Amino acid sequence: KPHTFEAAQHAFEGTGVMVVEGGARDLGAAVGSDIFVERFLQGKRDEWVRMVERLTEIARTQPHAAHSVFTRALKHKWTFSQRTMKVLKNHLQPLEEVISEKFIPSLLNIDWAAIPSHLRQLIGLPARLGGMGIPNPLEEAPHCFNDSVELTGELVRLIITSQKEPLEGQNPDQTKRVKQRIKIRNIKRHEATRSQVLDVADPRLKRIMEFTSEKGASALYSMRPLREFGIPLEAKQDWYDAARMRYGIPIDNLPVDCVCGAPYSVDHSQMCPTGGFIYMRHDSAANLFAGCCKEVCSKMWNLNLALPLSGEMFSYKYANMSADARSDVRVRSFYRRGKNAFFDFRVFTPIASSYDGKKPSVIYKANEQAKQREYGERVQEVEAADFTPMVMSSMGGMGKRMERAVKFLASKLAEKRKQHFSVVMGLLRCLFSIAMVRASLVCLRGTRTPKGMFQSAMPLGAIDVAVTELGLRH
Repeated sequence: KPHTFEAAQHAFEGTGVMVVEGGARDLGAAVGSDIFVERFLQGKRDEWVRMVERLTEIARTQPHAAHSVFTRALKHKWTFSQRTMKVLKNHLQPLEEVISEKFIPSLLNIDWAAIPSHLRQLIGLPARLGGMGIPNPLEEAPHCFNDSVELTGELVRLIITSQKEPLEGQNPDQTKRVKQRIKIRNIKRHEATRSQVLDVADPRLKRIMEFTSEKGASALYSMRPLREFGIPLEAKQDWYDAARMRYGIPIDNLPVDCVCGAPYSVDHSQMCPTGGFIYMRHDSAANLFAGCCKEVCSKMWNLNLALPLSGEMFSYKYANMSADARSDVRVRSFYRRGKNAFFDFRVFTPIASSYDGKKPSVIYKANEQAKQREYGERVQEVEAADFTPMVMSSMGGMGKRMERAVKFLASKLAEKRKQHFSVVMGLLRCLFSIAMVRASLVCLRGTRTPKGMFQSAMPLGAIDVAVTELGLRH
């Protein structure tokens, strides 16, 4: 302190302890006079603002990479100061302004004025709750500081009382309990914020958030964009479209009318059968599952015809009794050694009007039951095999039976690769989620052309003539 500076210098003379006037940096925080702390925080804040502005420039060309850098690295630059310096909240307004008015608009390729106020709160939530993991540092600062005070309270008490060990009879797991309590409190706080936002949001956004909040559905915004797993959306238009579809923001440069004759919209693009894109979405999930099964199962078939019927009768009138009935994937020795397992996929679009007012769990169960009635009894009676309906939403969520099958597959892969189950399961969830994102983008931007619109420039029969006349060689 200023009035004891000279006395402190004299008291510590010759000890090697350096006494400074004003204050000093302490890791990512500062201790000392109010003036010193204010200057320190202003300097740190200006540095953070410059970092976000630089990342904003990168986001204009590489939005997916910029989002990953912010959520996995940059936002933690001010976390320590938020936890240790209560006065920091008085300096964070400029940082929040550059995040909200520059960085987020660059990620969405949209003007800040066009972003509703409630959307900023939604984007600030964790990805598992439908957000993008870009919190408001101004609002988070008081919570971070209070959590830090609560977590270190026991340590502070021990320091003040000069005790080396906890008091006799004290539970050594107290710190774990405090961490768990803080975690639960923050989850409830985020869920309360989400509920407040959805109360003022339009019904379509509420519907989307129901399904994007499912486990694994938001992997695009939480996983590192590693090329070796095909995760990154390297084309910035793909990232813009995916992010805007997630939050119901209007998408630019879409056709006015679809080739099927209906008015074109985002919702229509995800349900229109013209062009076959919705079937490609189904195939992408089936092929991904089949490719993973191939690594751990000795024999695997795609699109194998079931055995023909010989007069068998089934309980359900919707049972598939046609001669060309087929499953998407058939795997030998999946659940039990030597026994076949059939898997048939269905990918539904949650925004379809037929699902209005229904909970996600009800929709998944209805689709699973429909698949079970169609194939289950025939596979069990004729093939003497196991059947699993694999139901997904186009936003990346899984039905219960598909989730169990994927978990079983993850356990096999983890055992073979000698990796932790949680790591392999997390990767599989991510791969399925990214596959749905890419398929949705194809449905949105893919070119739908009616049959006969384009004709071959050269009839196939003219190829031999061209080889002869033009002197071409094979």
